[in-house]
Amino acid sequence: MDSYTDVILSSSFISIYCLLMLFPFLAVSVRRLHDIGISAAPVVVGSISYIIGTCSVFAFLCNLPDTSFELIKNAQFIDFKLVVYLLLVLLSYLCFFVTSVFLLVCMFIPGHIGINQYGPAPLSK
Repeated sequence: MDSYTDVILSSSFISIYCLLMLFPFLAVSVRRLHDIGISAAPVVVGSISYIIGTCSVFAFLCNLPDTSFELIKNAQFIDFKLVVYLLLVLLSYLCFFVTSVFLLVCMFIPGHIGINQYGPAPLSK
């Protein structure tokens, strides 16, 4: 096998592994947020913003003309659609970053003892 095939195979395995780990990660994050009395909205917002950002990157790369890099470098080419894609990518990844930092901070907050609006604490059973 050549190196190109190795890269495709390894990135495919990594992508499959990440997709398989996505749902347990989301479930544990939601359970942890419920343990400290916060709704699952940050997980949903972060997931949706990441999906929008990734789709925007894909759409940007698919709509990029062959000569765009030379034209952009020479300041001769500004396509409104490409600018919108880039702004969408920046805004969605910024939103994802903010929600990720919020979730990281929430993971270190001690949970409620007893019962909150989402049910009893997992350690009190």
